[in-house]
Amino acid sequence: MAYHQTVNAGDVFIPSASLHNDAVRLINSLPFSGAAAIGSSIVRTVSVMLHGDNNTALSSGMAVGFKLDVEYSVEATSEHTAAPAIYYVEPYDPGKHTAFGVLTTPLSKGVTGSAVISGEVVILLDDAAGSGVAALPQSGGTWRFSGSGYGILAKLSNKAVINLTGDASGTYNGYFTVKITTDVKSGTKYLVVVDGATYDNTTQSSGDMQYHVNHSYGRLPAYREVLDPATEVVFFEYDFNDGGTASIRVDLPDYPDEPGNKCYVQLARIIDGTVHQDYQAGEIELVFFSNCFSANHNPDGDDK
Repeated sequence: MAYHQTVNAGDVFIPSASLHNDAVRLINSLPFSGAAAIGSSIVRTVSVMLHGDNNTALSSGMAVGFKLDVEYSVEATSEHTAAPAIYYVEPYDPGKHTAFGVLTTPLSKGVTGSAVISGEVVILLDDAAGSGVAALPQSGGTWRFSGSGYGILAKLSNKAVINLTGDASGTYNGYFTVKITTDVKSGTKYLVVVDGATYDNTTQSSGDMQYHVNHSYGRLPAYREVLDPATEVVFFEYDFNDGGTASIRVDLPDYPDEPGNKCYVQLARIIDGTVHQDYQAGEIELVFFSNCFSANHNPDGDDK
C-alpha cells in the first residue's frame, strides 16, 4: 500500500484511485462492524465477508456453517497473520459446524455476501406460528423457537431479531449431552451421548458419564451409533438384574412398556432432525426404597 497524507479542513482534495483501492483492500481484509435498517431501527452487527460455495441458493436470515476443509491463502509475517478476507460457507449442520453466521443477503454459488457472527441479526423462522423466548438453528439453516438458546428481541412475521452471542445461552454441556454429528468425509450422521464438558468434536467422543444408583456410583462410556431416522426419544436405562447395568436406549418411540427390573431417564427427543435436550441435571441419581419393578408386583398392593 502507498502512503497517503491526511486531509485537513480547507485543503484542496483531489480524488485518488490509489487511496480508494487501498481503503477497499483494508476494509475487505478485516471483520467489520455495520448497521442494517429494520423499519426505523438500526441493528448493530459484527460481520465477515462470504463466498457462496453451494449449488442451492440460501436465503437471508439462514444460518451457514464455515467450511473447515478449505485451504486459505493468507499474508503472514513473523509478527502477524491476517485473517482470510473472505470465508467459504455451506448450509448449517448442527452435527458438523461449531461456528456459524447468519446471512444478511441471499447467497448462491459464486456470489459474494456477508454473515453476522455477533450482535443483533434477523433470522428466518421455520415455523412462524410457533412460540418461545429463544431460537436455535437447525439442519439446513432455518431456525426454530426454543425455550433456551439465542434470545429473541423481536418477532417480525416469519422472522425474528436475536442477539447472536458466542454461545447459545442456556445450552446444556454436562453429562449425558445428546448430539447429532456428521462425519466430514462420508456424510454419515451419528447419534452420540457424551460428557459435553470433555467432548472432542474431532473424535466425536468424550470422557465417561457418571451416574449414582442407591448410593453406588457407576460410569458409562460415551455412546456413538449411526443415526436411525426413526429415532424419536433417547433414554438412559438401568437394569437391576445381575447386579445392575447401565446403557443408552435409542430405539424407542416413547417410554418403554416392558416387564423386569428396569428404570429409565429420558435424555432427549429428536424433533425434525434436531436434538431437544430434556435432561440437564449432570450426574443421573436414582434412589429406590424398595423394588417396585418386580414381575410379581400387584398394583392393588398385594405383592406375591
